[in-house]
This record gives sequence, structure tokens and C-alpha cells, in this order.
Amino acid sequence: MSSTNETNVRTEGDGQSEPQHHIPPLTPVTFDARELWEDYRNAIEAKAQKHFSMPATFQMVPLRMSVLDIEGTKTYFFKARVPNNKFVNVRLRLSGHAEPRDNQVAVESRASGGLDEEITKIF
Repeated sequence: MSSTNETNVRTEGDGQSEPQHHIPPLTPVTFDARELWEDYRNAIEAKAQKHFSMPATFQMVPLRMSVLDIEGTKTYFFKARVPNNKFVNVRLRLSGHAEPRDNQVAVESRASGGLDEEITKIF
């Protein structure tokens, strides 16, 4: 029998941390997710360039993905290649509310060497 430390209790204004959510395992990138990536490519690569040295001609490619749906907000997690054969985690949050693309995109500042390394935390 296993136990988990995850909680679904939402607290507001009491100084407690946000609820923990399990990010599903990475899977191959779907056609729809690749189109979404292309729609947000400029914002994704601009954020990545803040953390990683990338030649002007380099294009990031999403290789694996996962989707988390929390109360109608879909969050896409991608594992993408950056130069030097490293991989980076990219988050794309679609809340359905009008907000700048820059606010919807996050790129984790730490690259890894493993394509199959799961994404275990929301960044």
C-alpha cells in the first residue's frame, strides 16, 4: 500500500502553499500540440534565449509532451531540445482568459541531458 503527499485542498490568503498536482507521464507530441507549439514559438524561444545560448537559426523542437487540466485551465508541458544536445522543460498555460502570450509561457532555466526525464513539478 502506498501513500501520497498530494492534496486537493485549495487555500487562499492564509499563507499556505498551493495544492500539489501530479503531472502525467510524457508521451509523443500530438499534431494539435505541435500546432499549438508553432503558434507560441516566438514567445517560447524568446524565453529560452534568456537562459540558453542559441544561434539565431536554431529552432526548438518539442519532442515529448504532457497535458494537465485543472479546473478548465489546460497546461501543456513539453520536453524540447536546446543546443549542445540538452533538453529543457517548457510550460504553456491556456486559461481561456485574455492574457499576453509572454504570461502563458514559461521555460525552465535548467537543461538536462535526458529526453525521458519526467517533468515532476509545475514551474
